[in-house]
Amino acid sequence: MGLYRYEAVDNTGKVVRGAMDVRDENQLTQKLAQMGYAAKAIYPPSRAGTSAQSVSRASMRSAATSHGKMPISVKSSVSAAALAMFFRQFATMVRSGRPLFQSATDIRVSNRKIRSVMPAIQESIRSGKKLSGAMAEYPGLFPVHAVASIWAGELAGKLEIALDEVASDFEQEAKDTRYGRIGWGITKLTLILFIIQAPFLNLNTMLTAVAGKGLPAVQQYFTQGFKSIIPVIIGLFIAWEVWGYTKRIPAVRHGLDIAILKAPIWGKVHRFAAISRFFHVMDALMSAGLSSDAAWDAACLTPRNNEIARKLKTARQMAPANSGVVALLDQSGVFEMDDIGMVAAGEKSGSLPEAMLKVSEYYADRASTQKTVGKFWSIMLLMILQAVLTVLAFYFMAAGYRDYLLPFLNM
Repeated sequence: MGLYRYEAVDNTGKVVRGAMDVRDENQLTQKLAQMGYAAKAIYPPSRAGTSAQSVSRASMRSAATSHGKMPISVKSSVSAAALAMFFRQFATMVRSGRPLFQSATDIRVSNRKIRSVMPAIQESIRSGKKLSGAMAEYPGLFPVHAVASIWAGELAGKLEIALDEVASDFEQEAKDTRYGRIGWGITKLTLILFIIQAPFLNLNTMLTAVAGKGLPAVQQYFTQGFKSIIPVIIGLFIAWEVWGYTKRIPAVRHGLDIAILKAPIWGKVHRFAAISRFFHVMDALMSAGLSSDAAWDAACLTPRNNEIARKLKTARQMAPANSGVVALLDQSGVFEMDDIGMVAAGEKSGSLPEAMLKVSEYYADRASTQKTVGKFWSIMLLMILQAVLTVLAFYFMAAGYRDYLLPFLNM
């Protein structure tokens, strides 16, 4: 079985184009005739598809971790903005028609970590290695989902488009990160200010401690208060830094991806975006003439969510050879019945890639809508946190002032 692309003519003379997973050209011609089409041109599967398995193992081997045989995509140790600039330069160079090695040589990178691995990447490319294979050697810098997208672009013969899409993906991540840091920074500042103020909110306790003891007692009270606060603040900063490193551990990252799929709103954002990306890559690869199995091998690693990527990869490993896209979709447990039905209809009508493109666009739109809803509720939760801490501060202050205000209120 293989994915044959075709051009055919219907009864009105209109030219139609598509792709169909069939045994050979004769079977394709027969199926087209049954659909009322006369074959005009038939394009056999690309040779790239026949070697996809070996390319997969060579390109992604070093990205595999101790977490089983599944490569885990972790957050890069460099910023998304730095990665966006790097891939955007690469895409521009490749699109201009410059050789890949020359493109890698001419890129100017300001980030120290990326710059330090460029000589090795250039040497790998010079020796005949694919760009995806060279980058897969550094999973801490180049996440698996980005490397897999580049690999898919190489298989489809559209490397410059893949580089552009990866760059756009990181540009969007950098934009989201900037907004997220603003909210997270406000949250941190609010918590720290509340902790600093907490020992001094109870006026009753403070005045009782310094009553009749003069200015030195007041100074000592404040000094002791600040001394008790400093370890707590330092502990918070250490916890935040440790968490930043811990969540880059592959097993932890995979666990977080499982948890986030169950989260309200944001779980849907991650799921919809992952499905959209998967179908987008499948469309590109199958339109280029790769078989469904070869296309699946590359596309299953492109979603950012590791749990969804794991399910897709497992479906491919568990299903019999040449199972077909519909059987793999059903086996994975990731997709809704409507998704599977849409792809099945495309498979039967000979327009499988087009059907996948439609599903990809549908989920991209849903992901965008859910993301807007998620941002709204994130802002609301931040405002609620601010309000709760403000109410607590006023409550403690009111309780501390009560004994001193009551005599005046009873006058």
